[in-house]
Amino acid sequence: MNALSLAVAACLAMATYAEMQNVTVKGVAVCDKKVLHNVLVELYEKDTMNPDDLLAHIHTNANGEFQLYGEHDEAGYIRPYLRVRHNCHAKPNCARIAEYQIPQSALGDVYDMTFLTLDIKVAGETELLEKQAKLMLVKLPVRISDVEEKDSILPQFLQRFLKIFRFFDFNAETKAQLEDPPYFRAPYSAKRRKQFLLGKHPEQLFPNAERCRMVYDLLMRARYDAAQTSIVGILAIFFGLVTMAGDPVSSEICEGKINHKKAYLCDQKSLKSGCDYAKLSYLFDNWSTVIFSVCMSLWATLFLEGWKRYHSAVAHRWGLMDFVCEEKTIRPDFLYRIKTRRYNPITQKEEPYLSVKKKTVNILASGATVLFFIFLVVAFVFGMIVYRVLVRGLLMSTGDSQYGFVLVSVTAATINMVVIVLMSSLYNKLAHRLTVWECPRTQHDFDNQYTFKVFLFQFVNYYSSLFYIAFFKFEPRPDAKSGLSFMLETCNSTGCFMELVIQLAIIMCGKQFISAIMETLGPKIAKEIRKRRLARKGKKTDGDVLSEEKSELRWESDYYLKPVTDQFLFEEYLEMVLQFGFVTLFVAAFPLAPLFALLNNILEIRLDAYKFVAQVQRPLPALAKNIGIWLPILDKISKLSVTINALVIAFTSEFIPRAYYYFTHDKTLKGYVDFSLSNYTIKNMPAEEDRKFFQGKNVTTCSYRGYYNDQLEHNEDWWHILAFRLLFVVIFEHLVYLLKLIIAYLIPDVPAKIVIQQQREKYLARQALIAQGPNV
Repeated sequence: MNALSLAVAACLAMATYAEMQNVTVKGVAVCDKKVLHNVLVELYEKDTMNPDDLLAHIHTNANGEFQLYGEHDEAGYIRPYLRVRHNCHAKPNCARIAEYQIPQSALGDVYDMTFLTLDIKVAGETELLEKQAKLMLVKLPVRISDVEEKDSILPQFLQRFLKIFRFFDFNAETKAQLEDPPYFRAPYSAKRRKQFLLGKHPEQLFPNAERCRMVYDLLMRARYDAAQTSIVGILAIFFGLVTMAGDPVSSEICEGKINHKKAYLCDQKSLKSGCDYAKLSYLFDNWSTVIFSVCMSLWATLFLEGWKRYHSAVAHRWGLMDFVCEEKTIRPDFLYRIKTRRYNPITQKEEPYLSVKKKTVNILASGATVLFFIFLVVAFVFGMIVYRVLVRGLLMSTGDSQYGFVLVSVTAATINMVVIVLMSSLYNKLAHRLTVWECPRTQHDFDNQYTFKVFLFQFVNYYSSLFYIAFFKFEPRPDAKSGLSFMLETCNSTGCFMELVIQLAIIMCGKQFISAIMETLGPKIAKEIRKRRLARKGKKTDGDVLSEEKSELRWESDYYLKPVTDQFLFEEYLEMVLQFGFVTLFVAAFPLAPLFALLNNILEIRLDAYKFVAQVQRPLPALAKNIGIWLPILDKISKLSVTINALVIAFTSEFIPRAYYYFTHDKTLKGYVDFSLSNYTIKNMPAEEDRKFFQGKNVTTCSYRGYYNDQLEHNEDWWHILAFRLLFVVIFEHLVYLLKLIIAYLIPDVPAKIVIQQQREKYLARQALIAQGPNV
């Protein structure tokens, strides 16, 4: 109740921040000292959740005049700006877009822009870019690298092994267009312009991406101041398929007899009814499971080490190896909302300051909301338990029990997957709202807080049901009061492993399928909604009719595309991290997970390429030294996967009990089914309807899963198996962790080629300075 109260208080506090705000903007559009009529003028508000929130629009009249009024409710201050589409000094069949920031002082008043001159050009463009390049430490190519590709033995072996899977790569012609030759780079200096490769052509000196980044930085400052693992998984499944016919355990279950007598289970089923389920369980739970789990744990380390090396190569190619993050600029929203100020000894100015008390209150209220939704996810898991109990009881009452267990597991997993997807979409928006409400000071703090909230929730959202089935779904022992109801939410006679496989397969594959559909159709639907909304609001103004689709200009069609937000890459990172969790955390239960992940990633590469090229507006380029907080998250998942897979093998699969029985019973598995089941006297069942099923069956006891004696206490074998399970977890963890440390130590994060190239860059730069003499 306390968490719920705090969550409600947080929502109410957020609501109190929102208030309706308005602004009126007027002026006259001018080009070459002449007024422009029929120019489209739009008033937007840059909202955190929607970067392009259209407030009003109009076309200039015959005198070039315009006046717009817009209002919007927002927590904090709205950030209005004017967007003008015109053809002043534009090329034929082209148009220009100009944007003008509306000052905060104009809110609630009339902002008179008087003459809006649209023919202004930037003077001294090259000099301005050179100044920005020096300020932002932009590195440009000086000469082509002459360093030979050499590396140590293990990385060379890894690279040769990865070349086997080049059929997923681009062809030679495409790669030649995409890949630049390796360059020696140096920080740009206007005094040494001619020493750079394109120094004689200033108009080509800075790439387009760098130009966009430098101009955006200038405006901001002025305004605010696994393919190999899939093969191993297929081999593990193939091993189970080949050896299934010779498995004595599933053969005994399919025979349906214990000690040459027909056996019945206490949940009113014959032992033989679990035949198909036992064969499917063996397909995934066999002797190869341990080997496959070790391979996947080591692959996780190889993946991260390979990523670090690839990242180093890309960072060096783009001149980011020595990149130092720029000073942490205060977020505009922080400047607008925070009114308390404090002296900053670094800048020696009064700056906005959020007190510790206010920050603590915000974090506590936000944290209470996060905990409430996490508990809500856990409640849904318990809801699925209730669903399984009710449906399984209904199937038992109708006599359909042979495939009822699989049917219940599949339907419950499907419903759970749908709930997960819906909760995921809802919580992402809520987490963004909470982070905005907390009002972090810098964008770095904002991204970290937002990422932590979303990943924490998504981890519980996607993996909680898997943890429940793997580790918390135990078989309760019968007593004089329970009757048969205790059997409704228990594992099958062959264990919970197959149910874990079904749950993992449906959640993982279902999420990938839904994500692919949303990435394909989402931008198209957003484009149509955006286009229809603009057409409905501004199709006819002053007698003007917008162009039809077949006669649209390029900038018009681009404008209809879905706009990108500040966190436009967040969903891509989150999707890959969650997939990495599916492939590593519970991969012992589903060896085909790497195969489905590989197929999804092949499709995902093409979908993302099409989306970013043709379906969304072009994002602003920005430099980053690495992938930020996501790399530590991947590393933690990689380490956690070792422990979880060890626990899955030890406590969820039948590997340890079978191994114990094999080595203590003349190295054979015959009789294992009788060994793994305990007997319960039928006449001790309290309910008459429970005993009625066994009448006429010529049996006095029924079997249930577990290691119990006649006094319904754990027998000696249970304690021995528990000891071996714990011993296996310790040995597995220490062995795999040791191998992971050895691999991480032997494979350097930076390839030797890059290290040599960096050292040669410094050597050549030093020689160039010496050759120029002491006057440099």
